Amino acid sequence: MKKVSKPIAIVMALVLALGTLAVVSFATDKKPYSHPDEVFTLAGGQNDDTATLVAIGEMVYSSVEADGKAVYKFYSAKAQTLTLSFESAAPVNVTVNASGVEAALLNVTNQTKLSSNIDIENAYYYITVENYVAPVVDEPTTEEPTTEEPSTEEETTEEASGAQIVLNGEEEAVANEFFFVTAVPGLESTVKVDCNYKNAEIVAGQSLQLMLSNFNIKNLNYFWTVLDDTSTPLVDERDIVTVSKDGNVTVQPNSATFNKNTNVKVQAVMYYNGEPWTKTVTITAVPANVFLNPYFDTTEDNCLTLGEGAYRYITATTNMKDTTVTWTTEDAEIATVSAGGKVTGVGVGKTYIKASVKVGEVNVSRRVLVDVKLNHVSVMGITFDTHSDKVRVNDYKVVKYTFETAPADKNPSNSKVTFTSSDPAIATVDADGKVTGVSVGTATITVTSEDGKYTDTCTFTVQEAIPNWLMVIIAPFRIIYNLIMMILGR
Repeated sequence: MKKVSKPIAIVMALVLALGTLAVVSFATDKKPYSHPDEVFTLAGGQNDDTATLVAIGEMVYSSVEADGKAVYKFYSAKAQTLTLSFESAAPVNVTVNASGVEAALLNVTNQTKLSSNIDIENAYYYITVENYVAPVVDEPTTEEPTTEEPSTEEETTEEASGAQIVLNGEEEAVANEFFFVTAVPGLESTVKVDCNYKNAEIVAGQSLQLMLSNFNIKNLNYFWTVLDDTSTPLVDERDIVTVSKDGNVTVQPNSATFNKNTNVKVQAVMYYNGEPWTKTVTITAVPANVFLNPYFDTTEDNCLTLGEGAYRYITATTNMKDTTVTWTTEDAEIATVSAGGKVTGVGVGKTYIKASVKVGEVNVSRRVLVDVKLNHVSVMGITFDTHSDKVRVNDYKVVKYTFETAPADKNPSNSKVTFTSSDPAIATVDADGKVTGVSVGTATITVTSEDGKYTDTCTFTVQEAIPNWLMVIIAPFRIIYNLIMMILGR
């Protein structure tokens, strides 16, 4: 065998390696007409009357069924040259007609790829894409006897016939994917568009319509999609927010992964001049909730305590629109609750009441533990002796209040109260109700009973401090006044 010289061997090895690399690169390269599932597919109409409108410069992805066709139309405002770039997965027939004109400007058959320049005028034009099926040629066959044993394995053959694939002798229609771009010289370089929202807050179960406007390119198609936030791998944003292709956003009911305000981005996607363009809106998804005033819960230190026959109104609201809160009790022999939130102690014991709203098939609720005690004197209200008063800077006054109880005229079982000031920079208040003026202005002092969480308010006007020389003169009189008040028990 003749030996090959070393230089020639090296060249042959390089050629073989490059050839292998080229084959691998071609095999792994993504075909132009293939696209991700999320890419917008713009289905065409069946005829001129139902044709889908596309913009000049818009990229259109679609598919055509066997023996089917897809029709698109576009509008040219002036005489110009249009370039139609087309690629498909299997051969198709492509025709371009002017509106009302029978003769085709372009008519090609059995093509998977084309790029053609077409002179167009001020008119509507139609692009028709039809699936190409290779004609069947009948060939005479001569049967020959065979002695081979029949095979038990199923044979699978494929025949190149456009988008027709033959499986086990039966033809199965497969959608023929394609895309095309209509372009003219001087196209806009960027897509500009406005949206009716940049940010929006939506409560679970509610919807909002997003709308695009003021396109700088007429007739451009678009669709909306939810973006996945890669920084939250355990949360699928599409389980929280859904959006239809025309921009109707809906926040889903509360779930295990949706129990707090969550920002989700939705995006309008459009294809123009072979490139994707987007418009993004941030949706703040807010879980449905029920709010109680005053707030009680299921813990022993924040439950609602009542005596038999005593009652307490609880106001329940929700952040859901056009939704009614419903009240229920687990044991009506211990406590009942009306539709308006009136909780009444019936018999000694503990039970739960619940305020609920329904979001789709999910119930959102707040539970309250009700503890009905024997011989419990319930606080039914609290009132300041006065609801407006005055105090000077660096001076003080002690506020007085009275309880309303059930049974009436008895000391409450829990007489504890707390005081708060709306503006401590104007007036402060301590645990004993001593209000001290800090600076000139007004502040509201609130008293809250621990039992029942009843409240009342008093507005204090803080005046300028008395001069020191005047304080010296009136000091003895103030001492005498305070002694008299102590003797009278006020």
